[in-house]
Amino acid sequence: MGQFETAGRVDFGSTLKKLSVGPVELPRPIFTLHQERGFGGGAEPDGLLCPGFLRRFKLIFDYPHQKLILEPGSHFGDEMPFDSSGLMVWRQGEAPYRVTKVIEDSPASEAGLRQGDIVLEVDGKPAGRLSYAEISNVLMADGRECQLRIRRGEDVSTVKLKLRRLI
Repeated sequence: MGQFETAGRVDFGSTLKKLSVGPVELPRPIFTLHQERGFGGGAEPDGLLCPGFLRRFKLIFDYPHQKLILEPGSHFGDEMPFDSSGLMVWRQGEAPYRVTKVIEDSPASEAGLRQGDIVLEVDGKPAGRLSYAEISNVLMADGRECQLRIRRGEDVSTVKLKLRRLI
């Protein structure tokens, strides 16, 4: 089983000191804590540790011994991908994407987004037709501008986010 060390409080977009999986240590992995119940399909609040973690390894499946062996691969030292907007969205089933968290002093907070806003469009594309991964990829694009059409109560507006590296 793996172990990780924190450098203090763990919250949305925190960086840990390291993550150890067997003999392999991964420095500065990113941890995302979702307070939203049901995130990831479970009934409890959930988190995401090290987006793209397995991509960093050569995976060896040892079926007779029921083991998964991880060897550092060509992407082992890659920078951890992370959101550049300060915005977390989620949806249950076919419901619309809803803003579940906005990080202070982030592009999302500077654009005036708030928890509970409904995301209708992302860069002109209907949000309901986009997967969570597609939206996340747009929001990770450090240095670009992203446009969101949102609904807050009865009001509909368009906001622009100037994405930038947050951690």
